[in-house]
Amino acid sequence: MGCQNNEMIAEMDIAVGYGDNEDYEKALDKIGEIEEKYGESIETIFMSGEYYIELQYFEKAIKEYEKALQLDIVEPFSSKGEIYSNIGFCYNQIDEFDTAIAYLDQGIELKSEFPDLFTQRAYSHFSLFEDDKALMDYHKAINLQPENDDLYLRRAIIYINMKEFTLALTNLLKAKKMGLNSSLLHSNLSRVYYEKGELEKALSESNIAINEDPSVTRYHNRSVIKIDLKDTTGAIEDINRAVAMEPENPRSYASRAFGYFDLGFVDKALKDYNKVIQLEPSVAQNYQDRGFYYYRIGEYELAVSDFDAAINLDEHQEYAHNNRANSKFKLGDIDGACTDWHKALENGYVYESIWKEEYDIDNPIELIKKYCNN
Repeated sequence: MGCQNNEMIAEMDIAVGYGDNEDYEKALDKIGEIEEKYGESIETIFMSGEYYIELQYFEKAIKEYEKALQLDIVEPFSSKGEIYSNIGFCYNQIDEFDTAIAYLDQGIELKSEFPDLFTQRAYSHFSLFEDDKALMDYHKAINLQPENDDLYLRRAIIYINMKEFTLALTNLLKAKKMGLNSSLLHSNLSRVYYEKGELEKALSESNIAINEDPSVTRYHNRSVIKIDLKDTTGAIEDINRAVAMEPENPRSYASRAFGYFDLGFVDKALKDYNKVIQLEPSVAQNYQDRGFYYYRIGEYELAVSDFDAAINLDEHQEYAHNNRANSKFKLGDIDGACTDWHKALENGYVYESIWKEEYDIDNPIELIKKYCNN
């Protein structure tokens, strides 16, 4: 029997070697051979689950871990808590968050001190837009593993989602002080500094994030910071990089159109607005954006046409209603303008006084008082 065990261990070492070299298919084939010779064990089942995860075969991994849960002897190779955590992770990866929570709850009910159970359940709750529950689970995970710098980053992301930017910054800076240095950390620091109005710090952190891991989203975000810093040319350069990475991403063209208009390149702006609508012809906001462009250059009939299209796609477009009202007013259609001003307010339109200076747009409440009979 001892000789057989030694032979099995030697063959397991071969499978582990394949795994260490990231040749997971060969590792799984070897594990299959071992199970044919010696039968399944917690070691072979658990290793198969790990390698299936590496290959992103999450359903197959779940089946392996389900087998492991049926075994009476799990320790010391693993723990039931770790198995439930891995099952929860797999269900999270295939967007079955409620099922993930059900398994993770079972692991936690075992009174397991395995912190990944809470981390994975926090991810599930976050994905279901249950920020309060996610935050509670990150608190528990940090209590169990206070030396894990990544947990402070994850908790900060929840705080950002809850618009608790001061608490988010505290957690991000703690993670940074503990030694965490990732593009995700820097991009979230950039977001928090931006929200707190510290634009130079936001730009600095955004630069670091992009240097470490450039992405379309990060170029978009940095372009917004540069626009607020009055560096529209720099913002367009960032959007050009984003377009080069993803030529069919409509957000890039929409952002660049805004920049071109700000610089006075109205033809280039229109070309990009047209491209956005070509890529997403059924999105109401795209017609609203191009309509507002037409409004700003005095093409009121074209503006009304685009606002009509936006409202036909989504009748609750409060900005489209208000902008169509302003366009109709410019065209002398006072009755039509009054109807749309009322509709904009019914749909939740909220006026900001800065728009008068930036876009020459007045408060519809005051316009109704002045020009409408009702």
